[in-house]
Amino acid sequence: MKIKTITQIGTILCIVVTVTLGLFVFITIQKMNHKNHEIILVAKIVKDMAELKIVMHEYLLYSEERSLIQWKSKYNLLSQSFIQEKNKAESQNEKILFSKIHQNLLEIGIIFGELSVELKKEPINNRQKYFF
Repeated sequence: MKIKTITQIGTILCIVVTVTLGLFVFITIQKMNHKNHEIILVAKIVKDMAELKIVMHEYLLYSEERSLIQWKSKYNLLSQSFIQEKNKAESQNEKILFSKIHQNLLEIGIIFGELSVELKKEPINNRQKYFF
């Protein structure tokens, strides 16, 4: 083989290796970004659910209209967030997961609605039985 041919083959192999390595790095970064998005999403859900729980306890202790409005606002934002994430989900498993979580949130809303109706009937002194 001539030196020119060997140089061309070496250059082509270097380009192939570089492109392959670049694709590998790109795919790895895409997977990492997807995992980071999942972690951030889970952290946001946990934070929002904790805030919802705090407002619920505040309402159980001091059934003020402000606490009820805060709870309804946080509940609606969280519910809309689940619907949006379900629509953005790429895989069927993610859509099913968001549907189940949203269904659980709807059940929490029903329970809280029934509880708030009962609290309006009962004096503040007898509320100890509602705490878990």
